[in-house]
Amino acid sequence: MKPLPHQDAALLRHSLQQIHTLLERRNWSAAYEALSVLNRDDDAWRQSPEFGEWCLLRSQSAVELAQYSEAVASARDAFCYFQLTTDNERIGLAQSIMGRGYVGLGDLKNALIQARDALATYRRVANERGMAQSHNELARIRFVRGEYSLAIEHLNDALELTRRLGDREGEARLLGNLGRIHLLVGRWPLAESVLVQALRCAESSGNKESVARNLLSLALVATLQHRFSGAGEHLDGVLACVEDASLVRERAIYHEYTGIWRYEQRHWVQAKESFRRALNIGRRLSDQNDLISQSLRGLAECEAALGDWAQSERLAREGLDVAIAIGERAEVGCLYRALAVALAHLNQMADASACMVKAQECLNAVGDVYELARCDLANAEVLSMNTTQTAATMDALQSAADRFASLNAAPQLRDARWLLVEAHVTAGDLVKASQLVCELTGAPDAATLTERQRHILDALTRQCLHHAVSEKNEFRLGGTPWARSLSEHPASDDLQQSLDFYRSRLAASRVILVEITSDGRRSGRVLSVSGADVTFASRVSAFVSGTSHQLLSVDTPQVFWSVATIPELVAYLKDESGAVPVSVITVPVELGPGSGGLLYADLCGSVDAQTGFSPRDLDFAVAFAEVIAWHSTRLKSERLFRDVQLLRDQVGRQCEFPSIITQNDAFREVLSRVRLILDADVSILLQGETGTGKDLLAKAIHYSSARRNGRFVSVNCAALPESLLENELFGAKRGAYTGADHDKQGLFEEADGGTFLLDEIGEMPLPIQAKLLRFLESKELTRLGDTKPRRIDVRVVSATNRDLTEEVERGTFRRDLFYRLSALSFNLPPLRGRVEDIPLLIDHFLAKIADETGRAVRIAPETIRVMCAFSWPGNVRELENELRKMVLLSVGNDVLTPDRLSHKFFENAPMAGFQAAETIPEHFRLYDQVAQIEQRYIIRALAEAGGVKKHAAEKLGIPESTLRLKIRQYSLDTD
Repeated sequence: MKPLPHQDAALLRHSLQQIHTLLERRNWSAAYEALSVLNRDDDAWRQSPEFGEWCLLRSQSAVELAQYSEAVASARDAFCYFQLTTDNERIGLAQSIMGRGYVGLGDLKNALIQARDALATYRRVANERGMAQSHNELARIRFVRGEYSLAIEHLNDALELTRRLGDREGEARLLGNLGRIHLLVGRWPLAESVLVQALRCAESSGNKESVARNLLSLALVATLQHRFSGAGEHLDGVLACVEDASLVRERAIYHEYTGIWRYEQRHWVQAKESFRRALNIGRRLSDQNDLISQSLRGLAECEAALGDWAQSERLAREGLDVAIAIGERAEVGCLYRALAVALAHLNQMADASACMVKAQECLNAVGDVYELARCDLANAEVLSMNTTQTAATMDALQSAADRFASLNAAPQLRDARWLLVEAHVTAGDLVKASQLVCELTGAPDAATLTERQRHILDALTRQCLHHAVSEKNEFRLGGTPWARSLSEHPASDDLQQSLDFYRSRLAASRVILVEITSDGRRSGRVLSVSGADVTFASRVSAFVSGTSHQLLSVDTPQVFWSVATIPELVAYLKDESGAVPVSVITVPVELGPGSGGLLYADLCGSVDAQTGFSPRDLDFAVAFAEVIAWHSTRLKSERLFRDVQLLRDQVGRQCEFPSIITQNDAFREVLSRVRLILDADVSILLQGETGTGKDLLAKAIHYSSARRNGRFVSVNCAALPESLLENELFGAKRGAYTGADHDKQGLFEEADGGTFLLDEIGEMPLPIQAKLLRFLESKELTRLGDTKPRRIDVRVVSATNRDLTEEVERGTFRRDLFYRLSALSFNLPPLRGRVEDIPLLIDHFLAKIADETGRAVRIAPETIRVMCAFSWPGNVRELENELRKMVLLSVGNDVLTPDRLSHKFFENAPMAGFQAAETIPEHFRLYDQVAQIEQRYIIRALAEAGGVKKHAAEKLGIPESTLRLKIRQYSLDTD
């Protein structure tokens, strides 16, 4: 070695001292650049003492900047130089830096050699700080190789030395490393506690690299425990440190842990992006390192979660090659696991099984409990693809659950137990599956179900339901509607299906269900039969429904162990072939309100062959009678429901707008206006004379509106006294008055959701009007004697034949109530103003009366003319009553002639069809009156004949030529 000229050496030493200062300040980039400027290419430089110092500083800055190849090369040059000296401090530092560089390059074998040599060198000179650093490097190498117990020993030795030195920064770094190892061996609470200590030490020393690494480890702990919010906060803190200190490796780990954080939250696509970023940084650092293998494994698992098994296999193989090359045993096991799952889904089952065995071997050797538990889950997934491996699948899942339980990993344990539920469902063990579900969903810490867990729960529910309705259900006593809907072969007759089942379970020969009484009368009707012919069923029905015997009681169950010993039974129960039943059981059955029956079952055959029914059979028969009663009651209820629905539909059709018969323009205008406000939530007032159809229009409004499914309730305000009207409308509380022994619901409450018609509203007493007004304003009512208001949704329609404005002026009707009721008001024209509707109404009522009475009659045109000329003070109701009287007094297919009309039609009409006047008015012209009548009847005839003049002339009883003459004479528009 030759020293440089004194002047050059002095300048170099001064520059190298400045670079030392930069390294102490952790300004790695500036130090590296400054060293690059000092580098020379001459032999004198390379043989000078300053070159050895330069190499050592260069390796330090390079390893910190993750330029591992250059760090190893520079450290080797420094070692070669200082090996020729007695400077063991620098020799140990060079060996330590070489070890770190080899770790970065994935060469763990050489890394271990250099770290051991460095420790030995530092021991020779009793350098405790260097020894602590060497123990830390050895722990790191052992950690990467999965030798966690040895790593912990090295870290404990390093911690002892560091604490003796009072090095808080070094203590923070070592505690962080120790916490990360506790994390991987499954000691999560201990790991978190140690990492928190490490973070405090790092923060107090101001070492941002150590702060970042400890925050990363804390984020990973929180992620594995599914404390995602806390993990996110730690990751945010890491990002700030990484940005401030330009930490390259920590940035890669940040992206990797962010990927894990997102993966655990099932955000697969976002997790892939994070793992890709970590992978890119890892590849920039070196060709092979732990960041690359771990990022590739994360990507492979994301692709598996997304169902791209080919891509998952490719990534797992690539990561596995890296992990094997650098000797990262834990990652080798994890990547074999990922590869096994991908291969299984690609139907390469033999290769998948082999990979799974290797994964378990590696992870068992490492002792990573968490990854072993995940390996068990993966193994269960692979095994579940083989239907013969059900037991092995459940064993693997149980092993995973046990491992997660040992880690206190509650979320992962819950997921594993849900997979156990799925395995039990697949195996058909519904009892264990349901027990597990009850434990999982009933636990205090039960979480919201994931989509996979809901799918498992639905599968269990379907299996249980199908088992319940199948023949495997030992407690199933008969078919039910929900059983039919779930079974593959629904029965057409519930009662028949139940009797067939009853006969099968009882092993009976014949079963007969007989109705004994119906509505208090003897019926004796055979309702259903299983295994018996019609003749025998009729004999049994006649026997049990008769009154001349006391053998088969219809009140209590009975059993006849040996029918042959009872002659009367033998006589009645002998069939056409002369065979007599061995044993008989009869059970009374309730068949619905007012109906009772008997369920008969017998056992035929020789006495030697069959001993008859047993006590257990009798127990079953009594229990099953309840099922038959239920079926019978349900069938009756269904028939009643259909009848009620039919009546509702019929009433609705009769009361809808198309059923209102009119061709009158005024009435049509009213109907068109009413249609506009069918669903408007306002009160409606219908005014018109008695019999004009106000109640019919109110029903049409109800059945044509959105409230059609609610009730239509009508009350006549004039028909009830004041006290009774209030009680009926608003209801009463128990004890409100003498005789009120229970709460009574008012009519307004019964109409809740529907329409309420207040007929003859003008007759309502003033006190009731006040209470009605409050109800209309608030939509709340209070029962008589009660203090609690009730919210009611009802539309009020009121009707009256009075002029309410006059009633308001007289003070008999409240003005504010009138305005409330008449938000929308409609006046119905009287029948005398709708003369054109009379023939249509006559046809309608005659058809209606014919349907009711079975008497179809015809009406003479002269009778129609007389009826059209009548004033009809009772309006449409009077017209219907007149026609009904005429039809009832007719004989056969009689024609209703004018002489069948009541005397009132002729009292003021000397000539039929003309209105008589007491005196002839001034300027009276007879021909003008006759012309008006002719025009009116010609128009009516043309309308009824559809404009065909020939048919109109026949109706009028005149020649067609005369009709044409009259049309021209009166200038009638036949269109």
